[in-house]
Amino acid sequence: MGDIRVGWLLGLVFTAIPVLFFVYRRYIAKNKIEVDAVVVDIVNGSIGDISGLFPVLRYTVAGKIYTTQYNVGSWKPYLKGAVVRIYCHKEKPEKYIVPGDKTLLFGLWVFLIMGLATLGFAVFLTITGE
Repeated sequence: MGDIRVGWLLGLVFTAIPVLFFVYRRYIAKNKIEVDAVVVDIVNGSIGDISGLFPVLRYTVAGKIYTTQYNVGSWKPYLKGAVVRIYCHKEKPEKYIVPGDKTLLFGLWVFLIMGLATLGFAVFLTITGE
């Protein structure tokens, strides 16, 4: 019985992560301003368990300059000096998304599929009583 609860919990967590992120993206997209950011540096390192190349973006909103590291290692190579279109939240410009970068979306779809599969397996075990 304890194994089934772990399956339910893992399934819910794996499903909730991408759902919450998709809600976040929608929130930003609904309240967005489009800004051109410049890649001022490329950091070769790791964030948590993720290693890769992380672009450092600089952009200006309402006269204030923001410099932030894009915390998604990307399959899409970013070049120093390149201009990247981003969507910032109107009231919170430090919150942004890079609309053309599908790297994170791929990972979230994998999480969603894993979560739904785990939930389905937990439902099966609950119904069959195994």
